[in-house]
Amino acid sequence: MRAFILLLLVAAFLLAGCSEPIEESFTHTIDYSVSVTFGELQGDVVKPPSVDEIENVTVIVPLPALDYPIDIENLSCPKGWKAEIVETPYGEMLKLSGEKVKTWVMSPMPVPVEEGSNATPTPTMVKRAASYDFELTLRPDREINTLNPIEGEFVLKPKFDLREVGCPEEYTKHYRNVKCYEYTTMLFYSSDPAVNADVVVWLNGRNNWFQMGWTGNEFDDYFFAHPNSSGWHEITGKLETGQGVYIE
Repeated sequence: MRAFILLLLVAAFLLAGCSEPIEESFTHTIDYSVSVTFGELQGDVVKPPSVDEIENVTVIVPLPALDYPIDIENLSCPKGWKAEIVETPYGEMLKLSGEKVKTWVMSPMPVPVEEGSNATPTPTMVKRAASYDFELTLRPDREINTLNPIEGEFVLKPKFDLREVGCPEEYTKHYRNVKCYEYTTMLFYSSDPAVNADVVVWLNGRNNWFQMGWTGNEFDDYFFAHPNSSGWHEITGKLETGQGVYIE
């Protein structure tokens, strides 16, 4: 019924030629994800390590927090992994641990299809680095402050030495409110035996609505890390705010 009412409102909106946003169309979303891949980064690809399985894997990463950490009850975890919030020398962080973790999977390699051919190609199976994803989505019933999320929104913590930097040209060409920052954060990693890892942590907060078409605004808080030794690592993170359209 809600979808039907929204369609009627959209139709009335278009027929009236109104440029105001439809109130019922507003949605607010926070997405948090952590991806862990084991192996050696070569270009844009992670090559699997020489060992098939590693044990006692521990990855400790920043997590979204205000004055308190985000509730991780609904965080999706791959089979064989455990997630918990722990106290560290740098504050509360997310600990991901696995007793035994496979480092590779078999997946099909894309096969080119000849033009005009009706034959079904048989893909070649190749060994690829295994990737483990942890994901959490929140849908608050309020507008998210995407212009200045440091003030009162969930952002990745810990954050040290937050500093404003220049934004990529493609951002400044399209978003007049965009601001970009860099900061220092911490990550812990260990495994037995020791293998390299590729870790991506990403937080996205956004507002969407219908106003002569679907539109919205968002911020991104993220980092890429490539720990190649056990222990704590200093990581450079990025915070990009004010992306999108803002109602004046």
